[in-house]
Amino acid sequence: MKTIFITINNSFQARDLLRSDFFILFRKNRDWRIVLLVPLEKFDHYLRMYGGGNVIVEICPTIKDKLNKFETLSYLLGHKSIATNTIKILHDRLKRRPLIYLVSSICWYLGHYRPWREFIRWLFARATNGRHFSDLFDKYKPDLVYAVNLLNFDEFRLLTEARKRGVKTCALILSWDNLNSKLFIYAKAYSYVVPGKLVKQELIQLGDISSNCIEVVGLAKYDGYFQQTGVIGREEFMKKIGLPPENKLIVYCLSTRNTSPVYEDIIADLCSIKREEQLSSPSSWLIRGYPKYSLPAELIAKINDSGIVYNHPSDFSSDARDYEIRDDDDVFLHNLFYHGDVFITNYSTVVVEASIYDKPVININYDGRQEKPYPWSVKRIRDYTHYRQVISAKAEDPANSKEDLVVQINKCLNQPELRRQGRARVVREQCAFTDGQSGRRMYEYLISLIP
Repeated sequence: MKTIFITINNSFQARDLLRSDFFILFRKNRDWRIVLLVPLEKFDHYLRMYGGGNVIVEICPTIKDKLNKFETLSYLLGHKSIATNTIKILHDRLKRRPLIYLVSSICWYLGHYRPWREFIRWLFARATNGRHFSDLFDKYKPDLVYAVNLLNFDEFRLLTEARKRGVKTCALILSWDNLNSKLFIYAKAYSYVVPGKLVKQELIQLGDISSNCIEVVGLAKYDGYFQQTGVIGREEFMKKIGLPPENKLIVYCLSTRNTSPVYEDIIADLCSIKREEQLSSPSSWLIRGYPKYSLPAELIAKINDSGIVYNHPSDFSSDARDYEIRDDDDVFLHNLFYHGDVFITNYSTVVVEASIYDKPVININYDGRQEKPYPWSVKRIRDYTHYRQVISAKAEDPANSKEDLVVQINKCLNQPELRRQGRARVVREQCAFTDGQSGRRMYEYLISLIP
């Protein structure tokens, strides 16, 4: 029997991988033993949900101490050396600290050159080890290690220990913004799985990975979108959320705070637009919360009092790590994007999800009641490396004020076919495949690594 280690760090990875064909096919293959390495606080939940048969759930060991000084040095050098426009914009926040800004700018400049990037990897290799994973390697003797969240620095230690033991490794690049804004490749895996060709190009250019070590499989999390899993009729869906089916449905999807305008101000604008009936068609509104964060109770009350439906995905508690995205929430999303007429967001992956269903997208491009300096303003995200791909495709429209938001919504309601070619391009570039079989492709590639 062959054994694979799979790291599952959070609810997004559990949803995207463990509920996809990727995991279903692995469970059916009795030639493989799957060892899921999960956080201590999620162990009981994941054991109950996914354990049994050829699936073993283990607590992923962690180092209690902070990074040692050379790990810290390599980590900081790597992150500041990601030579993209996103990082350059973020470095501009440091101008009030001239010395740090100078060092960061020098790193960014040097990051364009492979010898500098390889030096950082050389430094990391001599600074770190993965000894805290030894017991797991000794116990299970894996044939393959699959690291699915390199944003967790400890996974590079896992790759280091696997390499020391001669165990083959594969790593997943999770999203379109990882390599260009958050992730430096500190230690190389044997092979990589990526969602699309644009990410593959970045992995070659920024990660110094050979093209023949990278497999494009698409995004397993979107398989259900392409298969339209659980989609029901409009009248039934609108009835479920308490809205008249004859109305247009306008959806505002919240995102993370650090890439968003002032929520309270934007929500106040939406309530005002609804109250003043400034739209060209009878419309209903829904505000979709972000899974990791709950809005204040008083703000939710204001939303509900205005007649706007507030929907929060996942089971949420006060601990941001202690939430789970429910199975029926995925089905709700499929229906929301299928039946929604206009989607408003803050430069999030909603533009991809809406494009799959060919729905118009508007990005909030103002900060609210205040004007923030560019490096902190939501406007900066239009110039982020990953979002320039969407801008280049001409797949969305920005709203630069409340008044402009009204104009853009009416345009989308009256001419939903606008930007259709751009949306189709976004789907081609970000999803790669539209057959709903990305989970299967990922599975087939991984098992091919161990003949």
